[in-house]
Amino acid sequence: MRLSGEELILFAEACGDLGNIHAQELMNVFGVDCAGDVLRHAEHAPIGIFMDVVAHIWYAILHETSRRDRRWSDILERAMA
Repeated sequence: MRLSGEELILFAEACGDLGNIHAQELMNVFGVDCAGDVLRHAEHAPIGIFMDVVAHIWYAILHETSRRDRRWSDILERAMA
């Protein structure tokens, strides 16, 4: 999985935000402390859970984006429904 530079920054910040449950769940599942480690472990996730891992990464990024720009909050709410 490849993320753009901006997406990597957002995901790294998401992993540092204790309120971002999607990022925190990924870090707990993989037993790691940083975004880079999550992404490294995600590459080796079994295909059966890979899509869930990718979804969590995108939700974590979207959550971080909505925290910065409230216009994204509606999109996050619709995505989570």
